[in-house]
Amino acid sequence: MSEIDGIPVVSVTGVKRSAPVIDRKELDAMMKSGETAPKRKRIFMKEGMCRLSEALEISKTGKVRTEDLCMVISKDPKKLGRVQELLVMADEIKKARKNFEDVIDGDDVDE
Repeated sequence: MSEIDGIPVVSVTGVKRSAPVIDRKELDAMMKSGETAPKRKRIFMKEGMCRLSEALEISKTGKVRTEDLCMVISKDPKKLGRVQELLVMADEIKKARKNFEDVIDGDDVDE
């Protein structure tokens, strides 16, 4: 199992492996202490890996799905709202891109 900053990376090949959960109090203390950008990035990565590990543990397919991740972060309404907002935005971008490609394809036919 590989590691990033001393935290085991969980394999998503169908084999469920438990990873240690990052201490929530430690993360909160680090965030409130005014850490530098690289340190905040490491904190974000650690918390993200923790949440993905939890989502993998509750996953029935051995793969992390959007629904699994939403279930894990459902305890934090602020994060859940942001994830839902980003999912809606991604869907809108996908539709807009498809419409834009349809318009471009239609212009090519007329020429």
